Amino acid sequence: MELQIPHTRRYASVILPVKYSGEVSYVVPQFFEVECGSRVRVDFAGKVYSGVVSKILFHQEVPTHTPDGKEIQYKPILAVEELPKILPSEIELWERVAQYYLCSTGEVFKAAYPALTIRQESVKPRKTVEMFLESLENEEIVKKDVVPNNAQAQALQQIKAVFPKPVLLRGVTGSGKTEIYITLAAEQLRKGKSVLYMVPEIAISKQLQERLKGYFGERLLTYHSRQTAAEKARIHKILQYNAAQPQQAANSAVVVLGTRSSLFLPYANLGLVIVDEEHDSSYKQTEPAPRYQAKDTAIMLAQIHNANILLGSATPSFESEYNCLLNRFALVELTEKYYGAVPPKVEIIDTIYSHKTRQMVGNFSRKLINEMRRTIEQGYQVLVFRNRRSYSPIVECQECGEIPKCPHCNVHLSYHRYNNTLRCHYCEYIARFNGTCSKCGTASFNYKGAG
Repeated sequence: MELQIPHTRRYASVILPVKYSGEVSYVVPQFFEVECGSRVRVDFAGKVYSGVVSKILFHQEVPTHTPDGKEIQYKPILAVEELPKILPSEIELWERVAQYYLCSTGEVFKAAYPALTIRQESVKPRKTVEMFLESLENEEIVKKDVVPNNAQAQALQQIKAVFPKPVLLRGVTGSGKTEIYITLAAEQLRKGKSVLYMVPEIAISKQLQERLKGYFGERLLTYHSRQTAAEKARIHKILQYNAAQPQQAANSAVVVLGTRSSLFLPYANLGLVIVDEEHDSSYKQTEPAPRYQAKDTAIMLAQIHNANILLGSATPSFESEYNCLLNRFALVELTEKYYGAVPPKVEIIDTIYSHKTRQMVGNFSRKLINEMRRTIEQGYQVLVFRNRRSYSPIVECQECGEIPKCPHCNVHLSYHRYNNTLRCHYCEYIARFNGTCSKCGTASFNYKGAG
């Protein structure tokens, strides 16, 4: 055992990936090299966990007795893991998220470093980083530039003038918000700063990836939850290399295109955070903890790194609009479409009145059917968009009339046939649908409504 004199003994406060809000301290064995951010293995409640050292303490800084006078026996750290250290900025973000969203720091740590990622991060790190650095040789930092139109140039000027205040870019669909994001990201890369470009869904990231690749080449890294552990490990290693080699980081700055999970990557030289489609509900993490709003967490991340943050949408969220009214955000608008297209003609049809006057055929009004027929006869196409996220918005038992409802919101559950579930689109409650009525046991349902 260690031979340290008690008053010179070191202790480590360790963040564990568990739902425990208190701090857990361990004795640091004499010959262990441990500092803030070190990855260690410890015994907690009879199980061995991988944790992160958040603080180094000395004997006088830790309690020695319980309130009832019993001496506290501290367990020793079992091992120091040969894994990259966690950055102070990462721990600060975890603590802010935990405090704001009322969960433990350990739960945020678990979300930021899932088990597979933790184990895979140590696989061939040098080869991964060297291959990335080789791919950047002789390659321009930015392969080509965007040529903004007058409206975009004016918006760019306004955005730069109000940075570092958070900026909400409200631009009509097709106004060229993406070109503004690309221009600002390119400027940061040339300064040696990395960029986080957030999108709400994986499908959107796939669409953007090829487009952005034409501007940023190998400096574009895509990160989302459906990637393999090896793909995630590669991105972790590149960013950890930048953190460990600050003199090299300016030459290896990157653009990370990611969904909400990309917030917890180990950024070191972050200069800009972009949140595209900031109104989208996919930015909200509902299960498991931490149940965070990625848009707000992105603002925390930008503050920690002294980075600029830009939120963009054609239909901004109420919260962002309100923050503009309170002068917490600056509002910049793009009101012209990029190619000068005029807004479409919109006509609203009162289907209630149309039903009463027998002007409906199924779910469509006769006027809509006539317009569709005329459009097709002229050689054009018609897109019918049905704003329903389910196969059937209501399922009803034919025997007793029971309609499944959300236990939290008391609204009808929508039936999704592709995975055979009932879902609430208010709180995202999900239940498996087995085709049997929970009230009378009958296996016969009516599927109502168009989906």
